[in-house]
Amino acid sequence: MLTGLIAPHVAAQRAYHDAKAQRLATVHHNLDRMSERSFQLAVVAAALYLALAAVHAAGLVGDPLFGGLTKAFTFLGVALPTFGGCLAGIRFFGDFERFAAISRITAAKLGAVDARIALLLRAPDTALDYDAVAALAHAADDIVVSEIENWQAVFEAKQITVPA
Repeated sequence: MLTGLIAPHVAAQRAYHDAKAQRLATVHHNLDRMSERSFQLAVVAAALYLALAAVHAAGLVGDPLFGGLTKAFTFLGVALPTFGGCLAGIRFFGDFERFAAISRITAAKLGAVDARIALLLRAPDTALDYDAVAALAHAADDIVVSEIENWQAVFEAKQITVPA
């Protein structure tokens, strides 16, 4: 039971939570970075528009070109911050950082159970009894159930409606 069922289950759950924590942290970081870049591009677009307006005022750019570019820069001036704000909202309401922390904690707890399994497997055969194996199975189950309860607690407190 220990080597055929419990140890593989604990190892698989630990690997899953390690990978999930990394993915969630990456999503959080990438959304943050893309949101910042979007706002930075909006500032660059506004600066380019002001430079274009100055060149137009100096008579170096004609009205048709300036008019066409004005529409493009107006669109960018609205779209880029809107897109950045949407990404920031997804990052904030998605709470990827907190979920990554929950998975990291779960993986660490499962790692401790994994270490206990390895210790028991190295011990003399007389140390391997039903109580020891059952305790490890219960510990693994308690960790998995606790992780699910953490998710439920987080989602229970979340406001899902869009404030409009």
